[in-house]
Amino acid sequence: MNIALYARNTNANPPEYISIIYNILKQHQSQLYLYAPFYHYLQSTFNFSLNIPTLQNSDDLNQQHIDLLVSLGGDGTLLETVSLVQKLPVPVLGINTGKLGFLTYDVNQNIEEALSLILKKQYIIEKRSLLELVYPTLQVGKINYALNEIVIHKTDSASMLYIDIFIDDNYLTTIFANGVIVSTPTGSTAYSLSCGGPILEPSINAMIITPIASHSLNARPIVISDQHTLSFKVSGRNPEYTLALDAKTYQMSSASKDEPIKIIRASHQFHLAVPHPYHFFNSLKNKLYWSSDKRI
Repeated sequence: MNIALYARNTNANPPEYISIIYNILKQHQSQLYLYAPFYHYLQSTFNFSLNIPTLQNSDDLNQQHIDLLVSLGGDGTLLETVSLVQKLPVPVLGINTGKLGFLTYDVNQNIEEALSLILKKQYIIEKRSLLELVYPTLQVGKINYALNEIVIHKTDSASMLYIDIFIDDNYLTTIFANGVIVSTPTGSTAYSLSCGGPILEPSINAMIITPIASHSLNARPIVISDQHTLSFKVSGRNPEYTLALDAKTYQMSSASKDEPIKIIRASHQFHLAVPHPYHFFNSLKNKLYWSSDKRI
């Protein structure tokens, strides 16, 4: 197998982990590749001496025939791999070395356990839907999509936004709020959940529209088919606001008279590798402490 590893430049991912992964894979005639910025970080910070080939973009993944991309960190780290994989069908398996993670596998720092699953191919591939920002194109290049959510949010703490919402160019409502979240089923356990949105099973073909701290008391989260096109017109006392695609944030202004923000379901999918056996509802129970009373 050709396995690539992506990680952030942080002490939470010490070189000991990488050495363990490299040596075990070598014993099983598998090749490890490291994300180039992380490899340079290990070299400069820890004097990391192992000679491991690197890659930096989706073209490299394709040229090296990568079978699996391992994300070492939390959910935020895994979300960053969306930009690395782009439209390639390379599965991504998250190993959680962070905090709460719905997309990553908890190994309790036992890297050998995770590697055993990988080498025995004891995982399944789930195809997760993505959101695509149709307009504005911004300066995002090819990465105009998000795995969790696309968020419109105010920048001024004292001023709220008026957001007109359209479904297939049909006016739905106007909310007066801090912003609005458009979420995939994957992202239903992320920002949308913290704003009162529902939890969706990842295989459902839907999108969630969730207002953020709305002053329109009749504004509530709504689940719609992902076959629709969503449009948003933003106005307010302060014309500045932010538009975020997962962790990528862009400064916007409602002062311009351009077309509204348009969002659709992307034509491609993100291939998430999950341990086998795995059950989404068991993950919910474990992460959200369902069926347990911490007062006892």
